[in-house]
Amino acid sequence: MPIDSAKSSPDQIMSLNENSIESRSATLESEQALWQLAQELEHTNKDLLAVNQLHAELFDCTSVNQVAETLTNALVRDFSAYFSRVWLIRPGDLCPQCALSESCSNKERCLHLVASAGHYTHIDGDHRRVPLGMFKIGLIAQGRGKTICNDVVNDERVHNREWAAEHNLQSFAGFPFVRNGETIGVMAMFSQKEFSRHLMATIELLAQLGTSAISIVEKAESLRQSKDYANNIFHSMVNSLIVTTPDGTIISVNEATCQLLGYTEDELVGKPSQMIFEEEEEEGEEALVQAILSQGPLPCKMGMLRTLISAGQVRDLEGWYVAKDGSRIPVNFSGSVMLGSDGKIQGIVCVVQDNTKQKKLQCELAHAQKLESVGQLAAGIAHEINTPIQYVGDNTRFLEEAFGDMSGALD
Repeated sequence: MPIDSAKSSPDQIMSLNENSIESRSATLESEQALWQLAQELEHTNKDLLAVNQLHAELFDCTSVNQVAETLTNALVRDFSAYFSRVWLIRPGDLCPQCALSESCSNKERCLHLVASAGHYTHIDGDHRRVPLGMFKIGLIAQGRGKTICNDVVNDERVHNREWAAEHNLQSFAGFPFVRNGETIGVMAMFSQKEFSRHLMATIELLAQLGTSAISIVEKAESLRQSKDYANNIFHSMVNSLIVTTPDGTIISVNEATCQLLGYTEDELVGKPSQMIFEEEEEEGEEALVQAILSQGPLPCKMGMLRTLISAGQVRDLEGWYVAKDGSRIPVNFSGSVMLGSDGKIQGIVCVVQDNTKQKKLQCELAHAQKLESVGQLAAGIAHEINTPIQYVGDNTRFLEEAFGDMSGALD
């Protein structure tokens, strides 16, 4: 509203000017607040985008060390870290060479430096191992919780403040990796800038993401080790081992199977099992049921996999392998079905023992038994023949002696 100086008193004019100044000042403060709010929203949006990117990177990691390296690189790249590091709690291993060994009260476990990015990238310096409870890092690992400082040069917890001043460091933040209530490591960073409350909340979120990523990678590694162990057992078995689908398609075979049949693994996987199991005419379901109920031997002329599916498991079922060259190999077949949580058959595991040597020994034994029988028969026949011959001989000698005595008397 324009001021009419002719009709207004000096006090009125002064009051109006003060109101105008206050109004303008309030406007400027409001504009400044809006600008600051816009800046904060811009930083928040930027941080959220960085967190989203890091989230994707973390869950692409395949090792714990890769998770740690991804975290430290992101802190430098996206969150103004002068340098950042990750330690994990592991068994003590370098006590004789550790520079901090004399001050370590627990040599069974300590912090292992596994990743470092920014101004310092080495992980083999004096802080490659940090005792639990020593320095800010060790205290965090011991369960003291997160540590944040925006004045490291004057913070008594910083053991080398001259070094901090030399590098123009202003702030420090350390967050624990906590899993199921237990601290498993520490993520820390120094910066030449002051940490905002929003940034600290974001870094704490990164520590939580890091903990989750470490757990996932460790579980995946444990599964890989279990799988490798099972595969090692699978391929180290002396007997032939085959896994098929319920319809008989071969899923996997071990080395013994390939050596026995003359196939490569690629030549067998995905193929029907009929190409290696000799399938004979079926004797009928009734014969199978009667064999199962009587716990007697299962009929061999049932297809072995069909027999297995019907019975649930079989032991020492005699059958034949068909090798790549067409030769038939006598085998003992044992196996069982794999059931899913829904009770349906997921696959079939077959253990097949080469019966060639046993069959050869059985043939040799049968041959020996035949020879023994022939020998016994020959001995019996010889005995039967020898008895009348001996009788005739004895009588002939008697007559000869009798006629000799009579001839002497007549002379």
